[in-house]
Amino acid sequence: MIARKVAIADTWRMAISMAGRGVGTALLLLGWVFLFSSASAYEPVTAELREDAAWTGQPVRISVTLYSPGPFTGTAKFDLPELPQTLILRGERPVVGSESIDGITLLTQQHELTLFTQRSGTIEIPAFKVQFSGKENFTSDPIPMSGTTSVLTFESKRPPGTQGQGFVLAAADLKATQTWRPEVIDSIVAGDVIERTIQQQATGTTAMMIAAINSSAAAGVSVYNLAPIVEDRSVRGDSTATRIETIKYQFQQPGTFLIPDVEVVWWDTQAEQIRVQRLEGRRIDVGSAPLSAEHLAGTHTNHVTFPWLGMVAGLIVSAALLVGLILRDGSRTASPESLAAKRFSQACRKNDPLAAYQAWLAWKRIVLAGKDTETSAAISSQAGSLERLLFGSSTTSAAWLGAAFLREFQEFRRQMLGRRSARARAKVLPELNCRA
Repeated sequence: MIARKVAIADTWRMAISMAGRGVGTALLLLGWVFLFSSASAYEPVTAELREDAAWTGQPVRISVTLYSPGPFTGTAKFDLPELPQTLILRGERPVVGSESIDGITLLTQQHELTLFTQRSGTIEIPAFKVQFSGKENFTSDPIPMSGTTSVLTFESKRPPGTQGQGFVLAAADLKATQTWRPEVIDSIVAGDVIERTIQQQATGTTAMMIAAINSSAAAGVSVYNLAPIVEDRSVRGDSTATRIETIKYQFQQPGTFLIPDVEVVWWDTQAEQIRVQRLEGRRIDVGSAPLSAEHLAGTHTNHVTFPWLGMVAGLIVSAALLVGLILRDGSRTASPESLAAKRFSQACRKNDPLAAYQAWLAWKRIVLAGKDTETSAAISSQAGSLERLLFGSSTTSAAWLGAAFLREFQEFRRQMLGRRSARARAKVLPELNCRA
């Protein structure tokens, strides 16, 4: 490409210098230059929409093609625009091929982007820049290349009957199931815990678009949310989005409590109608916890306690964990966990909800992948609020402040890293004891 541009420029200079010798000769040469330059010119980056219209919440595919005279090197960088209530995801691997343009064979990389929006009406995707590296030929050194896409527009149609619904989940199919543990509840006393797991599995969407369920409960019931499992799987071209949430209910006092139903509402893009699936709750009768033998015998008055000892011990343990965390982060500044935590902190301080949500998911995948780990009600509430903010229809991302989420995250991270350090010490101590 560079060599071709130099040749065109030299030919233009030659035509201008010959203008004094004869107008006819100069015009002939200039016409040849025009034809040569127009035939060899091409755009290094092009983009097109696969759909001109879609339902609100339905995926819209964007095909971005990169062109290079020789082989591509490295990974392309996309400066994707940030749009309110809109999420743009990149595909994992580009499709490599070739294309002939005006007799010139170019190598191509075709990247697939997927856009999800909760806005309705005409949606404009601003032009964005793509940077990549390629070669002039198979033996030359790589050179940086770049291009800018054109502005793209499509129509986002609000499904009828969803105007007052807020968030719209559009999918080709969705099935929700739930399990309880224990399956049969014969008797519950104050202090006992029951567990409810809800799985939503859908096609024609991404797991990030499946909203968190409402886990609220009546007064007297403490709610603990485990870290949700959010994943997309593709088997032989068939993609499945799954979100699994586990909720633990602890009953603080005797009485009758109702664990509410859960309604899963979605727009069926195949049948073009609203679907509602209800998962039934449970009525729980909670009895009084039996008194311990110690209380019945009255022996608890013989014990002398020193509350301040517990406070001092707690401070010592917290200080040790804090020092360990500082040393750990100082010695592993480039670890995936610390990098994800750093990105999350930066996004919260910049009040950038989309970047914070993506960093939060990345951190959870690194630290909590495959683990049955409880999250506090506070951090689960912050994550749920952020999801509703990003994918809801009545708010804008400009109103979000990340300070509260960051505080909950820092406390939860400290606890998780402290548990990891404790497990590591537990593994080492038996070996030391054996050597002794």
